[in-house]
Order: sequence, then structure tokens, then C-alpha cells
Amino acid sequence: MKKFILMIYLILIAFQSKASKSELEVYVLYNHEAFIKQSRSYMVGWTLFENAATKSNIKLKIIHSSWNKSLKLLAQNKIDSTLLAFYTEERGKKMSFSLPVALDQISIFKNKNYSEPKIYKEASIGVHKGSIHTVLAKKSGFSFIYESTTRSELHRMLSAGRLDYILENESLIDYFCLNIKSNNNCLSKIGTPLKQEPLYIVYNSKKTAVNNLFKKINKVIYNESGSLKTQNLFLNAGYTLEEYNIWKSLIDMSAGRVHFEKVKPMGISIFNKM
Repeated sequence: MKKFILMIYLILIAFQSKASKSELEVYVLYNHEAFIKQSRSYMVGWTLFENAATKSNIKLKIIHSSWNKSLKLLAQNKIDSTLLAFYTEERGKKMSFSLPVALDQISIFKNKNYSEPKIYKEASIGVHKGSIHTVLAKKSGFSFIYESTTRSELHRMLSAGRLDYILENESLIDYFCLNIKSNNNCLSKIGTPLKQEPLYIVYNSKKTAVNNLFKKINKVIYNESGSLKTQNLFLNAGYTLEEYNIWKSLIDMSAGRVHFEKVKPMGISIFNKM
């Protein structure tokens, strides 16, 4: 009888252990909550990710950090995951990418209070260090490029007239206009976006446990991508129906990889049809 009770006890312990939530470490921006409220890409990306983790019985361990530091730690295989990032070949060699969780555009911005310099070669531009912004600025013809690890510094320098332009993700502009500038004038976008791409959660697939958790997360994102709830999430965040459909088409392109052994990011411009 004692052996039978012991056996039942061990089975219950094993079941509880299996049913307990797996933990996934995710590095987010210091002002994580504010970005959720004021950035459409950040809000949609985080909501899809958090919902998929919850439905996969995964507990997210949130750690606040700078984006630049988070990406460096991930490249060194020291953390599990971070959000959000565009795909580049260099990043693809060091980290893995979730299914796309949002869309964003990178554009040149100037302060509304300053006239636009005529020649980019003679103008100064601020870029976020460690991002793809430096490459884009060089391709656009800028010679005077100032790199900073903090976006807020770039916005303050632009506001003070110490920079002629900055390169910025369009969905982050509202956050910085509300939290950095002291007047009601926000920024003026110059021309068309330099880059328009999907955003991803990036993670350390060299950790077997992390890789397995992202397989589950990707499946939920894929399965719910066509739901009315997901569509409304995009529309309520400020995306157009056409933008949602573009994102959905990227998800549909992953239909053949049911188990998502490794998602191949879409490192191409996907807004040319717009």
C-alpha cells in the first residue's frame, strides 16, 4: 500500500512539473510601458508575443535594458531574447528570428523649426549606434554622421539645432515627440522611407530550451494571424488594412514550415506594392 501511495505521489509531482510554466527571458526597452502606449509597432509586436507566450504556457521574465546593449548580449549568446529588430545578414549569423510581429519604416526627419539643408553631403545626421541606420545614412550621401547609443540624445540634439537630421523608425516618432520635445511641433519627414520592413523578436536558438519555446510561440502567432482579433489589433494600433494584409502575407509565406524549425526572415522591402 505504501509503495502504491508513493507511486501516485511521484506521478503527481511529475505531472505538476510538466504543467508548470516554462520561463523565457526577454530584454525590453527601459520605457517599455510607454512605448507600448505610444508606438504602434512596439505595441503590436509586444501584444502578439505576449499573447503567444501566454497561450503556450510560457512565463516571460522581463528585463529592462537599452536596445543596443540587449542586441550585443544576444549576439554573445548571453541572453534568451529581445525585441524588436529588423533582419540583416550580419544579425542572421548571430541570432535567430521569430515570425514577423510588426511592420515599420525608417525615414529621415528634421526639426520643423529649421530650414532643410539643400545638400545631404554638407548636412549632419544622427543615427542609432548598432542599428542599420548608419549604413542607410551613408547610402543616402551623408558625410557627417553622428552615432549615439540613446535615441533620446539624438532627438534632443535635433531639437537644439545641433543636428540637421536624424534617421528614425517612424512608429517611434510619436513617443519621442511626446517625451523629448518641449514644444508642440514634432518632426517633419523628408521624402519617402529609406527602408520598410517587418520587425522580429530575436532570440538565442543555440539554447535548445529557448529554441523549443519559440517554436511554440511561432505556431500561436501563425495560427492566430488571420483572426479578427489580430486584424483589429493592427487596425486599432494605427496600421491600415493594406498594411495588415502585407503582414499577413508574410505570415502565410511560412505556411509550409508547420513546425518552424527555423524561420527564414524576409530581409527584403515589402512595401513596394503600397
